[in-house]
Amino acid sequence: MMPEVLVEINDLVINFYTYRGVVKAINGVNLKINKGEFFGLVGETGCGKSVTGSAILNLVQNPGRIESGEVIFKGDDILRMDEGEIRERIRGKEITMIMQHPIAALNPVLKNGDQIAEALGKKMSDSEAKKRTIELLKEVNIPEPEKVANQYPHQLSGGMAQRVMIAMMLATEPSLLIADEPTTALDVSIQAQVLSLLEDLIKRHKATVLLITHDLSVVAETCDRVGVMYAGDMAEVGDVEQIIGNPRHPYTTGLMRAIPSDHENELVGIRGSVPDLVNPPTGCRFHPRCEYATKICKEKKPETIQVESNHTVACFLYEGEKGG
Repeated sequence: MMPEVLVEINDLVINFYTYRGVVKAINGVNLKINKGEFFGLVGETGCGKSVTGSAILNLVQNPGRIESGEVIFKGDDILRMDEGEIRERIRGKEITMIMQHPIAALNPVLKNGDQIAEALGKKMSDSEAKKRTIELLKEVNIPEPEKVANQYPHQLSGGMAQRVMIAMMLATEPSLLIADEPTTALDVSIQAQVLSLLEDLIKRHKATVLLITHDLSVVAETCDRVGVMYAGDMAEVGDVEQIIGNPRHPYTTGLMRAIPSDHENELVGIRGSVPDLVNPPTGCRFHPRCEYATKICKEKKPETIQVESNHTVACFLYEGEKGG
């Protein structure tokens, strides 16, 4: 049985107009996120992960501009909706977002409980909203939920603030939860707790998660499928076992070699550095760093090829290979 696609991104192009020139941030990205899955979007800093997440909510702001493409959500193109419809139907309702720095994202002058109650909307009485707020705080494993509900964000630790943010995002029973580096500001033990909590909640609420991260170990622990981005391009997409156990794109292979392992004593870095997207490389944007690059890699952007079931890669190494 074919999975039901919840979000489909087609040929997305995003530029940023800066004093240095036009930053060609997203270079024709295609991506499908299936209903009910935990999807990881991974890559180095500046590769376009967060911009892609923002585009799903049509939240790319000046100096950024979505030049072309589609973001199809439940049959509708979000990029063609007017701002009023997006606010009414989509943002903070059907699609919610957990930010990197929860204390900064929460309103400093409102109590935590009031912010969650506000997210619940006006469909409940004050007493019902208060009761539901306490239930949500309990659901994200916050001890003394009544006390936390009456506190302000600055009185919380980073881990507690992230739990409050998750409770607020779940208040509307969203179909898609975008988690943008949700554990970056937390210490390692709290990171594991928050990710485990997210996994549990998503199963319980039957929601879909887009996890944006630079950490492949987090992806390996939590995700069903993974998309690997490089310099605004989608390099490879597959099930987590395929990406971790059998990476096909040279960039993904390089990322795997750079992760500390029990079997390898020496880490192998990827040569060169991430390109300046004001003047990106021609053809495949990874070719200046790729040990397999040939003449065509410098001249032409590779097409996305299916190399096995649920596994696609954009690389000329697989031009003659078809899977399925």
